[in-house]
Amino acid sequence: MTKDTTTSEQIPSDEEKQNLMFDEKLNTLFRDTCDQAFLQTPELRSVVVVYDYYRNFNDMEGVKKGLWLHAEGGKDKPADSIVGSLGAMLQVSAEILDHQMQLYATLSNQLIEVSKALVEKQNELKKQQEG
Repeated sequence: MTKDTTTSEQIPSDEEKQNLMFDEKLNTLFRDTCDQAFLQTPELRSVVVVYDYYRNFNDMEGVKKGLWLHAEGGKDKPADSIVGSLGAMLQVSAEILDHQMQLYATLSNQLIEVSKALVEKQNELKKQQEG
C-alpha cells in the first residue's frame, strides 16, 4: 500500500472531486466514511482500506492501493496504531487465506470426482470399441 500523503491537505470541494483520478476519488470517499466512523466510534484506533482493481490497475505505478488513517489524524501514526493495524491486517489475511484453502480443498475434491468419472467413461468406451 502506498503511503497516505493527503491527510494534511485541504478537503476537496465537490467540483474538485469531479476532476480527481479514480484512486483519489476512492481515497476521498473512504476518508469521509472513516471520519464519520472515528467520530461515532471512540474505540476505533485506525482504519486500513485496501483497493483491489480490475485489469492491471493493481500493478500500475502511482495508482493508490489503499488508505490508512488513525483516530488522531495527521501523517505520523502512533506506534500502537501501527502495531494494531498490522495485527488486524494479518488476522484478515488469515481469514482470506483460510477461505482460499477451503476453496482449494473443494475444487480438489471435485477434480478427483470428475477425473474418476472420466476414467470410468474412458474404460467403458474402450470396452465398447473392443467388443
